Amino acid sequence: MLCLAQPHPAGVSVTLTSSALDDARTLSNGGRPSASVKKDNPLPIVVMVKDRDGNPLAGEAITLRRDNAMSRSGTIVNTAANVMVLTELAPVSATFTLASHGTQWLGFTGSDGTAIFNVEQPDTVGLATPFTAILARDTETTTVLDAITFTVVTSPDSAMAAYWGHMPDTVTAENGVVFERPKLWKELPSTSGVSKVNSNNEVWPVFNATQRADSNLSPCEAARRPLSDDLESLYARYPGNTLTTQIGWSTQYTWWALDNWLGGSNPQVVGLNNGSAWGTVNTAYQGCLVNPRATVSSVTLTSTALDSSTQAAPIDCGRR
Repeated sequence: MLCLAQPHPAGVSVTLTSSALDDARTLSNGGRPSASVKKDNPLPIVVMVKDRDGNPLAGEAITLRRDNAMSRSGTIVNTAANVMVLTELAPVSATFTLASHGTQWLGFTGSDGTAIFNVEQPDTVGLATPFTAILARDTETTTVLDAITFTVVTSPDSAMAAYWGHMPDTVTAENGVVFERPKLWKELPSTSGVSKVNSNNEVWPVFNATQRADSNLSPCEAARRPLSDDLESLYARYPGNTLTTQIGWSTQYTWWALDNWLGGSNPQVVGLNNGSAWGTVNTAYQGCLVNPRATVSSVTLTSTALDSSTQAAPIDCGRR
């Protein structure tokens, strides 16, 4: 039996990091380290093991374990949306499915003391999942990345959102008018009597014709409510269902316009799924412009013949 003069070096530390660490997301996640990418993108992570001298340790056995997938509102999601795909890039290439809470990968660090991966969540609805890296020889030595987050365009980045999202804060119509993102039902100044609908996993308000003009309920004043031309121009830039797929806005209901139907007395709506306008609905979404429309505040009448002392312009009765 041959014996080494010194024992094999043992791992004393393990770290789990990501180049996708997001300071803003970490802050909104209560200060817990959070990495974030948009849905359909891979999220890179690296596990590194070091010995007592701080040197990277090759060939060290490690475990990488996932936890429950959580919505932004704190609900555990056990549907197919929570399934994750782990692709090992180094030291070897392989792909694994981490289907649910507690599933794990077991392997070894490479010559540089690291194991490198991409994580994906193909059917995510905007979920955050903690990952833990563990030393196999000392399971008390662990490190946690509190949230590997995949965001969706159909949820805004709001503390009141149900899921983690990246809906743009503004969107520009073809005519140059800029809309702000719609308010969630919970973001209204008051929700008293305002109906709500669940669309694309978020809860949005729908207003009747009276509520849309009520400053205590409406998300914006009249000068920031879009005209039908503005809404039709928004559809022209995002036709079909692209307003939902690219910008995240719901088109399940129509959208109120400030101007009435055909210049009459009936309120008007525009469907952002087809660009059609009409005036026979009970409830609809209310969009808002970023900037109020310019309004006429005064009219001035002047003349080159103005007499400043009388503030009048005299004329010779025999001349025109």
